[in-house]
Amino acid sequence: MTITIGLVFQAFAPLKRPSSAERADRAGDSPALTEGYADRAEDSPALTEATEGGVAMRADDRASGGDEQNAAAGGSSMSRSRKLAFGLAVVVGVLLTLEVAARFLVSASANGRWSAHSRLVAGLGFPALNDILTEDDLAFWKLVPDLDALELSGRFADGASLRFSISTDRRGLRKMPRVANAKHRIVFLGDSCTFGLGVDNEETFPAVIQRTIPSAECINLAVPGYTAFQGRRVFERFPFAGPVDVVVITFGRNDDLEWDGRSDMEHAVMLDDQRSSLLRHSRAAGLIGEALGGLTRKGASSEGAMRPRLTDAEFVEQIRAIIRHCRKIGATPVVVVWPLRVQLTMAGMTAKQRALVQAARIERTLLVNLLPEFRAHADTPGLIIDVVHAGPSGCSLAARTIVPAIEEALNATTSDR
Repeated sequence: MTITIGLVFQAFAPLKRPSSAERADRAGDSPALTEGYADRAEDSPALTEATEGGVAMRADDRASGGDEQNAAAGGSSMSRSRKLAFGLAVVVGVLLTLEVAARFLVSASANGRWSAHSRLVAGLGFPALNDILTEDDLAFWKLVPDLDALELSGRFADGASLRFSISTDRRGLRKMPRVANAKHRIVFLGDSCTFGLGVDNEETFPAVIQRTIPSAECINLAVPGYTAFQGRRVFERFPFAGPVDVVVITFGRNDDLEWDGRSDMEHAVMLDDQRSSLLRHSRAAGLIGEALGGLTRKGASSEGAMRPRLTDAEFVEQIRAIIRHCRKIGATPVVVVWPLRVQLTMAGMTAKQRALVQAARIERTLLVNLLPEFRAHADTPGLIIDVVHAGPSGCSLAARTIVPAIEEALNATTSDR
């Protein structure tokens, strides 16, 4: 690249010969040089005559050879044009070579969050999970639509082996049992815990709740790896077929993870900028941007500036934004605090769990804390099958604990309407 830039500068800056006036000025600035010529002229009459003759000859040449000089000037200009064209051709050639090489080295995605999540899933020991996810401009990634009983198996680094099947509808949502003539619509927002990682479709706690409240249609918008930011963006733009009565909100685990030195909001802005850039189709530009981003992240890490995907304050604001949107569309929000396996035998709450409670109190909305119930049933087999995901018995317990709050919310929503 340095050689290429040098060629271009050389093409733009050809050598410039000094003019006659400049040579005269230089001679005038040097008396010794002038006197030397004079001495040599006095010592050599022949030299003087030859010089005078030469001056006269050059004068004649200038008088009669203008056309030749113009031709020479045109040749010089042509030479500069060729140099410029050659330099630009080299630059284009190098850039094309970089682009071709980049297409063998990197994918077409400019979505840094999607790439990071894919690597994380594979690194944790469950690469098959990437088979059910696809890149998304709105929320970084989403579920692949129209999956039909796809069987997944694997295990996370510190969990039990998992084997379950998943089906999705044409909208890319995990399938729920159909409800004829539903009177209510309940929406579930969350991450892999609400999605039901490790259990079959009918074992997820939203599916259990739908069987418990047969008059309600349950819509599971949860996706593995989602933060409250991603859930909010999907929720605000989802085309519901009718009014929504209740929204169950369960986030916190992914929001607290440290992936790089940027928040989800910053990545969303970067992705929007890249999508609108003239270089959005260039993988070489994407590779350079990723490299520069890597240097930034290393610098942030070395300075102790690593941050979670959402800070506690950002998390509270995203939850509050979801609650406000619920009320805007006439739905009643229900905030749920989800337990970690370690909390089955330990007291206390994580920072994000406390932030959930804070957001629910500020917005004066219904709150369901699952920690006490799960602690009371800590000896139940399959309650939590890894660090945080519930097995069939855990999903059933979560549903039984949440249903009373949903029924209260349904009554409130119905009375308001």
